[in-house]
Amino acid sequence: MQRLSLNQHQPLHLTCLSTTDVIKALLIMNPTSQTLTNDSLAASWIPIIPSSEVSKAKNIALGFIDGEELAIWRAEDGTAQAWANRCPHRGLRFTLGRIINGRLSCAYHGWEYSANDGRCAAIPAHPQMPPPRNVCATTFKVTETNGMIWASRSEPTSPPPQTNQTMFLRTLAVRAPRDFVAKRLVGQGWTQSDPNVLEGTIDGSNVTAFVSDAGNNLVLLHINVSHETGLAQVKKMHSALRRLRQEVETCWISEGEDK
Repeated sequence: MQRLSLNQHQPLHLTCLSTTDVIKALLIMNPTSQTLTNDSLAASWIPIIPSSEVSKAKNIALGFIDGEELAIWRAEDGTAQAWANRCPHRGLRFTLGRIINGRLSCAYHGWEYSANDGRCAAIPAHPQMPPPRNVCATTFKVTETNGMIWASRSEPTSPPPQTNQTMFLRTLAVRAPRDFVAKRLVGQGWTQSDPNVLEGTIDGSNVTAFVSDAGNNLVLLHINVSHETGLAQVKKMHSALRRLRQEVETCWISEGEDK
């Protein structure tokens, strides 16, 4: 049985949901997106969502970059796209739209935007009218590695860190600030090779956690394991990860009440 708490001061339980379902639930808990200005992260690659969660020219997934909502999708050639999750015409979320002819189409008036540059390419209500040149979606730099889609606000000078764990296991939603989650995991023997990458062991197996900050003290840990991990061990790891989340959230609630 899955249990979802919408109270920001109570643990979040999404243990039976897929990454896509977790992200959809976050729309309920984070009704407004926020943009964080962190100069140290602005030129860094940020892990957004597992590559396997986004199909070519099919679905539009929700991701986050430092608390700001992103619309994640793929062009017809499979190239991953990361755009600010708002149509420049009326501001509706792109994640409510669809992909038509390799373009992202807004659900409100159907305006279509081209992959890569985000320019408005068609207005269905006025098919003979040239699209306005100054209407563009806000796009982000994108790369893929380690089975993850990464995004950046600018052009990073180095690639994302590499890891031996490249098989996606699950997304763990943790109701606590990113820095607090990292501190707790490092305190338990995990290593932090990058501000958004943590490596450790779960039930004796090596794992990599790619950290995505959804804002409002909510963090998504996209967990990767080795391809050699067996099914029986995977089941044990799911239970261990749930216990880890409960421990971190309980500590955060306790420390928050003491302040």
